[in-house]
Amino acid sequence: MKGTLFDRQDLLPLDAKTILVVEDDRPTGEVIQLTLNEELSVHAFLVANPYDALDIANTVNVDLWIIDYLLPGMNGLELYDRLHADKTLQDVPFILISASFSLHRHDLGERKLIIVVKPFDLNVLLDTVKQIVS
Repeated sequence: MKGTLFDRQDLLPLDAKTILVVEDDRPTGEVIQLTLNEELSVHAFLVANPYDALDIANTVNVDLWIIDYLLPGMNGLELYDRLHADKTLQDVPFILISASFSLHRHDLGERKLIIVVKPFDLNVLLDTVKQIVS
């Protein structure tokens, strides 16, 4: 099964970082996931809705979250707030991606988020992720 939490485990170093991409646009999410896995040798996984992300947060030690703003059922800031309320996740970095930050800029407040605006250059995202996980 493609993109599960267990495939590629034997191909990566034991200390490879785990990144969870929460993106409901499947093609966009798959490009991000594949690029991170291939270029940075990380464990990057993709989920399409915030509720799956919340479930994974209870079972997997995620080193970086990449969250789209517009998600079904709750937006990326609401997901961030729910995840960040868990004391064990307060120091985990989060990247929030969206095409509509100008509309939501006032909602960002004091949250500890790295913002990436769509459309984005994959090299910029890779550089940002590299700085965070290295």
